[in-house]
Amino acid sequence: MKRIRHFLTALRVHWADDAAGRGAAKVLVGVLLIVAGVFSALGEVSGLAVGALVGGLLLYIGSQLEPPDYEDELIVKGEVADFVELQRARSGPRFRPIYAYEVNGKRYTQPASIRTIRPPAKGSPVRIACSASNPQEAHRDDGLEGYLHLAAYGVGALTIVISLVGLLMSLALILAGALLIRAGQADRSEIESSLGLFADAKRLFYSVSERVVQVRQRAIKQADPPRSED
Repeated sequence: MKRIRHFLTALRVHWADDAAGRGAAKVLVGVLLIVAGVFSALGEVSGLAVGALVGGLLLYIGSQLEPPDYEDELIVKGEVADFVELQRARSGPRFRPIYAYEVNGKRYTQPASIRTIRPPAKGSPVRIACSASNPQEAHRDDGLEGYLHLAAYGVGALTIVISLVGLLMSLALILAGALLIRAGQADRSEIESSLGLFADAKRLFYSVSERVVQVRQRAIKQADPPRSED
């Protein structure tokens, strides 16, 4: 920790006094940030394309899974009345629940829009949304069927956002690099003479390193003062 503190102290002193070295360091760091940002952006573009494709597909699936809206929507209680077993050769059987519900004393049934791996328990309560004028138009309003489209929307949007974040971070690196280069050029415009970009940065580094060594040597002498001879 002492070495880091000594280095930061020396850097602060020379950073304020050496405009040429300060400007050169800003320009060089800015160039490195721009290069890193460009290479990162090139990689993120392909990731953005994949993310947009996957996210767009999930958003489309969500739109297809979204249940219809009824102008005269009515929410009623229902139950799993039965199920239909669907045979599949490779992955085994699947089961489609059949829901039953009553509207104005009349009983209706509605097949589920999804299939389950296990047979549903008959008599399990469900919530049904239907049209009051045409109760046969209905769908389950709770459980997986009621919220599956929201999950698809959420995952799709999150996929697109994550792919955008990587690209935005790359653009932020490029912008930060450009600002550093501009600030470095402004610092270097104040000096009358310069040894060159790399030479000025190298001189700043050596000056800081030399001062750190001096501070450490002074600290060692203070911690171990010379003993007087009797």
